[in-house]
Amino acid sequence: MKSLRGISVLDLSPLIPGPYASLLLASWGAEVIKVEDPRFGDPIRSYPPAYGGFGVAFSTLNKGKRSLAVDLKTSAGREIFYRLAKKADVIIEGFSPGVAGRLKVDYPTVKSINPRVVYCSISSYGQEGPYRDLPGHDLNFVGLGGMLAFAPAGEGTQPVFPISQLADISSGLYAAVSILAALLGRERGGAGTYIDVSMHETVASWWAITQVMSRYTHEPNWGHMMSTGQLASYNVYLAGDGQYLSLGILEDKFWERLCDAMEFVEGKNVEFRDPELQPRLRARLQEIFMTRPRDEWFILLRQAQVPVAPVNDMERALADPQLVSREFFTTIPLPGGEELPALQLPGRLATWQPDPPSPPALGEHTAYILQSLGYGAEEIADLQEKGIVASSDQPIHELLAAPQAGIH
Repeated sequence: MKSLRGISVLDLSPLIPGPYASLLLASWGAEVIKVEDPRFGDPIRSYPPAYGGFGVAFSTLNKGKRSLAVDLKTSAGREIFYRLAKKADVIIEGFSPGVAGRLKVDYPTVKSINPRVVYCSISSYGQEGPYRDLPGHDLNFVGLGGMLAFAPAGEGTQPVFPISQLADISSGLYAAVSILAALLGRERGGAGTYIDVSMHETVASWWAITQVMSRYTHEPNWGHMMSTGQLASYNVYLAGDGQYLSLGILEDKFWERLCDAMEFVEGKNVEFRDPELQPRLRARLQEIFMTRPRDEWFILLRQAQVPVAPVNDMERALADPQLVSREFFTTIPLPGGEELPALQLPGRLATWQPDPPSPPALGEHTAYILQSLGYGAEEIADLQEKGIVASSDQPIHELLAAPQAGIH
């Protein structure tokens, strides 16, 4: 059984953060309706590359959802939203602060018709503060949150671009977790709530452990050395074949195993975390690692139960036998019969296996949703003619008579 079966979600958000949150909820069984602009939909639909008629990023983020294309700037479009919101368990929006209020789809408005709703706003910097109205994207939040400055090996060097959307994905994850907590609280207490997720704060929150270690440990401190590559036992080393390994040793027992396996005699019986010893320990370890290829070191140290791993590029990372053995790979079926390679979501519930859902075409489920709200075929056709809603190219009467294919 899917844990969130029976939970209904309206997702008004575009791009990555909100759709990633609702993707998680959908994967756990919630019914997600993606509310999109009828003219062009979520902008990420058109982001290249495309496969099977869909942008691959859109397909990955929006599989298993229904698409309702409706103009929320019109009173008729808002009436459709209100009818859905009245029965919704969760609403997610990703507008700039103040926009939801101007559209009259904000939390106070929805709460007046549905006090039990869990309403989540995801924005760049939150609903208050001096940066409230400043636009931004992932790179801005990672930079302001301090992560870009810590990426290079030395102070004053050019910051290294993150290869993934760190703020976007973590904001979606925080939003989903907060929504689950709010739903549980509602079931226990009967009230809905409002959730304010700041993408900037999700990045800044990653400093929780490091900042407290820095405050209460004299410099140079262990936390600082771990984060900047100064700790010999917690570092990256070049092997003899030009490939890198990561070494992640924090405990005495693992350091002892490393010294035995590598025959690193001078490393034994020393305080391997001593700041003054780090340059010498790093240099000696690097000399030893250069004597063998990376894969040989990985096999040897893995057998010795040392925390070590290859530094993979994306292609090798996604072909790793650990992921293959756990069936981490799946496919997303597309309407034309193609299958898009994809990854499973981590955190598997043993009681059920997810269906392979498809992404929706823009407005693919508009007619069905409106019909479920009590709109007749002529009313739906009139709304479509006026541009208030959009549906597929099929005539409305044919759409209403057809089965709801592709919905899981």
